[in-house]
Amino acid sequence: MENIIYEAANQYYILEIGLLMLLESSNVVQSLGTERRNIAGTKFVLKTNDGLVDIPELSGHTPLSQEEIKIKLNEPEWSGEEI
Repeated sequence: MENIIYEAANQYYILEIGLLMLLESSNVVQSLGTERRNIAGTKFVLKTNDGLVDIPELSGHTPLSQEEIKIKLNEPEWSGEEI
């Protein structure tokens, strides 16, 4: 049952900046210009809409849950703060 709940929720991805064109998809929550980038500006966070989403460009990337992305965004690469 937990897998169904996980798959039905928003999923998050940390992607290379070259994949910004994915923000134009109707399957993602944010739009171009509203993305969160890392300090170096080389990566950004993509958040999918609720529900099972099949975006072929994401097939080689690992989805993260809301809890997992919160942990990642607190790392120095994203927050700019040394832990």
